[in-house]
Amino acid sequence: MIGKNSSLLVFSLFSILLHVIQAFSIASSSRFAEIINVDPAIVTIENLLSQDETKHMLSTIQTMTPIPTTTYQEDVFSKDAYKKEDAFFDEITQPFQEVIPSECLTPIQKFVHVFTNYSEQIDAEDVIKGANIIQRREALERWKSEEGQAILNLTSSNKDTGFQAIGKRYQMPQDLLQKLEAMVPDVLYGSWSLQDATIVKYHEGDSQVPHLDNCDCTILICLEASEEGGETCFPLLDFNLKNIAGNAHIFFSTNAIQENDSKNVLSLHHGGTIRKGEKVVVQLMLNWEKDDDISGSDSSWLSLIHY
Repeated sequence: MIGKNSSLLVFSLFSILLHVIQAFSIASSSRFAEIINVDPAIVTIENLLSQDETKHMLSTIQTMTPIPTTTYQEDVFSKDAYKKEDAFFDEITQPFQEVIPSECLTPIQKFVHVFTNYSEQIDAEDVIKGANIIQRREALERWKSEEGQAILNLTSSNKDTGFQAIGKRYQMPQDLLQKLEAMVPDVLYGSWSLQDATIVKYHEGDSQVPHLDNCDCTILICLEASEEGGETCFPLLDFNLKNIAGNAHIFFSTNAIQENDSKNVLSLHHGGTIRKGEKVVVQLMLNWEKDDDISGSDSSWLSLIHY
């Protein structure tokens, strides 16, 4: 039989234990920032979004009418890109078939000949589109080269990707964008301007091509994580970052806070191939607005992260 004092002691211990459990639950659900790399600065923030916030944002995206963005041009790596682009070149060069030399065999060779000899007869927008196609194809060939493959193979998840299917990008709904923009001061000190915001959806077999972001800071927030694959890979740093729903990766593509905006090539990154499941992320690209109270030639981007 338990006496009165014993009952009080048991009740007190139970109350203490309950408070400990509640405190642990609060701590485990709070945000936590982990420094992954110093140069370039890369930080993972756990629980940037709560489970409810993550589910709400994902539901908003899944029920909206997706509008593809035209800001990015990675579809050159997809299987049917060459066929579509060759059709574009054929359409441009068709009126010039009789004057194109027989040694011009490929659609690109024909386009280059027409452009160099009859540029005044080609629409300026078509010239720009053609030049972009040529430039992107050259980039693809560089990644297919022995040197390019050597870089990609520095991280294990790259070895099964040929960049044959690319994650699809969509415009950010205004209400969702406002919520995300309001979160930036909770994550970063100082003044930042939003350069771009997109939703990226990946299905099985999708990946993302190696690139340097054209901004100072990227915030990559995962709303749905794939079951296998889909890591954010930094081949020159030899590590991959796993994407977990509600977590965010923050990385900086330029060097330390200073007057110039020189690129930090070590921030080269890409999305690993999705082997099972789907992945949905939102990407915010931000530029630093000079702040005399914070900036300095010796300052690290890490000094602007809220911990």
